[in-house]
Order: sequence, then structure tokens, then C-alpha cells
Amino acid sequence: MENNFFDKIEEISDDLTKSESDLVEYIIENKNDVINYNITELAEKTKLSIATISRFSRKMGYRNFQRLKTDMNLSFAEESMIFSTTRTNSESKSLLDKIINSNINYLDSTIRTLDCEKIDKICTILNNSYRYNIFGSDLSSIYCNYLSQNLSNTKLIGNYTPSINQQILDSKKLTSNDCAIIIDYDKEENKDMTHIFKILKINRVPVILFTNKSFNYLERNSDVSIYTAPITKKDTLPVQSNYFVIFDYLFLSYNDI
Repeated sequence: MENNFFDKIEEISDDLTKSESDLVEYIIENKNDVINYNITELAEKTKLSIATISRFSRKMGYRNFQRLKTDMNLSFAEESMIFSTTRTNSESKSLLDKIINSNINYLDSTIRTLDCEKIDKICTILNNSYRYNIFGSDLSSIYCNYLSQNLSNTKLIGNYTPSINQQILDSKKLTSNDCAIIIDYDKEENKDMTHIFKILKINRVPVILFTNKSFNYLERNSDVSIYTAPITKKDTLPVQSNYFVIFDYLFLSYNDI
């Protein structure tokens, strides 16, 4: 299971420099402000260099500070959702209240870390394409169907089929004038999606990726990717709405063009 922000800090705590320890302390104490800072602003607030923050981000296993912020914000949201498995009658909140608050926390985290410039780029790719195909299987199928239904209400031409064999055939028909949308929210690496991705790249098809995996082969080589950190703790409420809200935002953004 992929570790979250707090797990990663604990793993490297013995290797942190004095400056990095000060940075971690500042981030935790000012989490609500840090999520709105860019790397330059954080450097000014902490009186540390941009290079120090960049090195710390890479030491944590992230490609850059923006990716660290995404996992950090979602990890804080997870911490706020954890509740005891034994409940008493004296609890002031009902289970329904906790479910609602859990969804609100995750939606807020997703919206605050969503890169709107990437959404704009996706809209441009879609608008310049003759047609699109959506690719995804297993746990990602529900999201593929949801996005397909949204896009069917636009002027775009495209489709999604659950059959992985048909998806492979469809990937071979696309050209550089089309585009592909890969949704990879599965728990493990999906070999079928990797195979399809390689076919698409050979045919120079622009690839839009939605994923919960940080800096893997698909994420590194896609034309544009939207990363959403996965839920990592077994004792948190299962929240999937943060994935759906991205597709809603994309749909609304495209219709505004």
C-alpha cells in the first residue's frame, strides 16, 4: 500500500537536515496556509531556499513541491476523517454526519489542489481532436462510464467499451488527429493500460491520463495527467467522490469553451 505524507516523513525522519526538520515543523503547524503557497512563497515564509524545499520534496519521493502539496493536503484530510471503531451513545455526531463531513473534506482537498491549467489543456486537446476513446478497466470502469456519460452530452465524438480486448482494438484505430483518455484508478499497475498506452504512443495519439499513481510510466509519458492521491489508511471512510468531481469540473469547463 502506498504510504501517505505522514508515513513518508516518519520513514526519512532520521535523515532530515536541520533545515528540513524546520520545514516539516512549519508545514504541519501552518497546513491551512501552506496548501495555498507556491514554492517561492513557502521559501519566503520559512526563510529557506527554494533549492532546500525542492530537495526535500524529492527526498520524500515526489517529483516536485506541487506533488508533495497534493499528497500533504489529502493526508491531512484523511487524518480528520479517522474515527474509533467503537462508538457510544454519547457521541454528538451521527454516522451520517461523519460520512458527509468526510466527503466534504476530500472534495475540498481535491478542488484546492486541482491544476486548472491542466484542465484547460485537456479541453484544448479534446476540442482539437476528431474523436476520443476512453480506456480503463477493473476498478476504473465505473469512472470510465461516468466520464463517458458526461462527454456524450457534448459535441465530441467518442466512446467507451468495458471490454479490454475491444479497447486494444480501438487503440490501434486512433491517429494523431484523435485523442485518448486513460483512467487508471486501480490499486495496482494495470498491464493492459500500459500495453494500450504504448500502442497509442506509437501512433502519436495525444494521451490524457487520470491517475492515482505518482510518477509511474503512464504519468511520466502522457501529454497531460491529472493526479489524485489515493486513500491510504484502512481505517478511513471510503470516499470516491473526489474522483467524480474532477470529471464534473472537466465537463463544466469544456462546456464553457
